[in-house]
Amino acid sequence: MMKCIVALCFLAIVPLGVLGHGMVMDPVNRGSRWRVDPSAPADYSDNQQWCGGIGGILSNNGKCGFCGNNFADPTPRNHELGGKFGQGVIVKNYQAGSLIPIKVRITANHKGFFQFRLCNIDRYGRETDECFNNGLMMNANGEDRHTIELFLGDHDVTFRLPAGVTCKHCVLQWTYTAANIWGTCADGTAALGCGPQENYKSCSDISIS
Repeated sequence: MMKCIVALCFLAIVPLGVLGHGMVMDPVNRGSRWRVDPSAPADYSDNQQWCGGIGGILSNNGKCGFCGNNFADPTPRNHELGGKFGQGVIVKNYQAGSLIPIKVRITANHKGFFQFRLCNIDRYGRETDECFNNGLMMNANGEDRHTIELFLGDHDVTFRLPAGVTCKHCVLQWTYTAANIWGTCADGTAALGCGPQENYKSCSDISIS
């Protein structure tokens, strides 16, 4: 009951016009590939892969589709392999264990942080929680997240591919955990950015040699 109340309060205070959020442009994610490849199906809401919104996240017990769709959507979800936009087209090749530049375009900044995970499809055969959770990437400082600065536009970050991993097909997953909702912190106090937050995800198909 409390989860429903929180979700309704959030919807009541957030302007309906605030929709755009962000997407990975390099390596270009599945939903945005049409922006650089005319043969790709167009997703005109490619900056809104936010797991069904905070209401969707709460109603699904914090779960989200692997690539930003509402967890409750029928599988394969639109942006997952086998879905409408999940055609598995490799958009970039990298060298194993290298630091790679990643460009994230933010169209509505909600504070928070980015994380990146790698799923080796050659090994796992499909996208799974285990596959992504075993591929958490670190930046050059050994940190698993990048706290974003408060500006709109392209955020350029650098993360290292897991050592020893090569693949004909890997999936780079971007997760943006926002920090714009007031909630209860772990110590029982209340603050902006505590408790359930908006999440955004996308998937890019790459290879590693």
